[in-house]
Amino acid sequence: MQDKLCHLAAHALPAWWFFMLYRAPFERRVLLTLFLVLAIVDEALQLLTPYHVVEAWDALANAAGIGLGLLLAESRLGGLLARLDHFLANSFSDWRMDSSRLKPSGSCFKAGKASLSE
Repeated sequence: MQDKLCHLAAHALPAWWFFMLYRAPFERRVLLTLFLVLAIVDEALQLLTPYHVVEAWDALANAAGIGLGLLLAESRLGGLLARLDHFLANSFSDWRMDSSRLKPSGSCFKAGKASLSE
């Protein structure tokens, strides 16, 4: 059962993320198709490993996770990504790194050559 919940979460979280980002109907259909293909390929690739067992229930948990991700994106949590992005942009805008601090400075950098003796 825990394995199935891991499959569900592993497909629900990225699906939720991308379904929040891409909201147009065409984009959603493309994403849904890609995620379902990924779920099938994920299970099919396990045939190549000697220590994994391919189970139909795993594939069903993958598909259920994709559906859950779509439902979460359509719920009130659907705008969570946009709200979080807006919050972080406003809260930490003064933390942006000044690009001038990335340039070498000080007496050990002369004529483009580093000198460790100074």
